Amino acid sequence: MKKVKVCHFSSVHKIDDTRVFYRECVSLAQDFDVTFIGIGDFIGTIEGVKVIGIKPSGNRIFRLFTTGYKAFSEAIKTEAVLYHIHDPEMIPFGILLSFSGKKVIYDIHENTAGDILFREWIPKFLRKLFVYTYQILLRAASNYLHLIPVIANNSFKERLFLKEGNYTIIQNYASIKQLKPYRVKNRHELPEINILYAGLIQDHYYNIHPILDALEILSKKGYSFKFHIIGVFGWGNIEEVMLKHPNLNQELIEFHGKLKPEEVYEISKKCLIGICLKNQPNELVFSHERKLFEYIGIGLPSIFCNQKIYLELNNKNEIGIAVNLKSEIEISNSIELLINDKNLHQKLSENCIELAEKITNWETEYLKLQNCYTNLLAAN
Repeated sequence: MKKVKVCHFSSVHKIDDTRVFYRECVSLAQDFDVTFIGIGDFIGTIEGVKVIGIKPSGNRIFRLFTTGYKAFSEAIKTEAVLYHIHDPEMIPFGILLSFSGKKVIYDIHENTAGDILFREWIPKFLRKLFVYTYQILLRAASNYLHLIPVIANNSFKERLFLKEGNYTIIQNYASIKQLKPYRVKNRHELPEINILYAGLIQDHYYNIHPILDALEILSKKGYSFKFHIIGVFGWGNIEEVMLKHPNLNQELIEFHGKLKPEEVYEISKKCLIGICLKNQPNELVFSHERKLFEYIGIGLPSIFCNQKIYLELNNKNEIGIAVNLKSEIEISNSIELLINDKNLHQKLSENCIELAEKITNWETEYLKLQNCYTNLLAAN
């Protein structure tokens, strides 16, 4: 039976993007004829998905008008029945496709309106205008496109113009199939103290410094550990970061740079604790940090921010410790607790795996995505 053609296109996401390509597109390729158009220089097929890489503009604002159009132009050529867009600047193109009779989905990855106010590449005098423009576009999208928001719960519906029948919540959970091989039995009995952070290291919402301050406190108490930092910098570099912590033994810190997911998971096998850094104000938090669900999937108890949606998740499931991520005292106390309280660590680890198996896994979320596609394609 011939598969229905669907096309994902983006002017931002790369052809190795975790959620867009490896979770959504690769999963969808089991049931649909999928093309992904995104940032990169590869053209061919990867894991059953036809890939068309496009070069981005060097200027981010110019990108809104050039790279987006390139992606749209390539998308039209696929002659897909359903189109799936991932960026705010793609909304006008999505509406045009909708007018031409195509089914179109807009994947809302984040609280874009809130994030715009913090984006350094947008001149300050333009940020409120950009927010206003985005809200107009999103309201229009809610009338013509099907929305897929990544939100913790329905309390955020009105702020995203979600209404009955025009949206499907698809969470950014991790793949259990991918993570299972990296689980460690009796992780609390590991002989050495290894701590893991993987993700963006310094940015508006990511601040590694309080973590390093907390580790300095633990070092002064006589703890021997290794902190594995994996990822890229939004601001600065590892040398600049470490210069601000002259009293912290640099042998306790291992910076790996950017690694493939499988390499990160391999390092996680020797780790006792995971760290989440994302720390948005409550009014901007729509969804949990993706990294948290990877830690949960491998059974790694973690330390994360104490914003409302994280507290709600943890109070219900007990998968880690929520702290004020600006307080090195709270962070150090939490790390010390997880090091010394083996019973608590084991309980949290077991709770993580149970939660991942039952709820927070991509395999379950994919069924929602598959059903969303099927229903849209069946509708008149």
